Amino acid sequence: AAIRGELEEICADLKTKVAGTPPVTVAHLFVTDWAACAGLTPAGTYGPAPITPGEVKKLSALDPALVLENLHMAGSGEAFSVPAAQRFCISSGPV
Repeated sequence: AAIRGELEEICADLKTKVAGTPPVTVAHLFVTDWAACAGLTPAGTYGPAPITPGEVKKLSALDPALVLENLHMAGSGEAFSVPAAQRFCISSGPV
């Protein structure tokens, strides 16, 4: 019960930080639950396999303002970089 309460607090905090019009978001597949927790629906996802040039082109065309990376997938965000996007690295499990 205590863990559930902590998770609900984290989700409430995330929703506060992205209040208003949701930004166009791209997320690593393993952190999409955190996007949902924040009230975001990713316009595109990548992973868990290494990102391909075709995926980079497709995701870049979405012009995301926010990219949610997976802390546990080394290099997951390095191959997909949108200069104007805010990048957040999220843990998808114990650190």
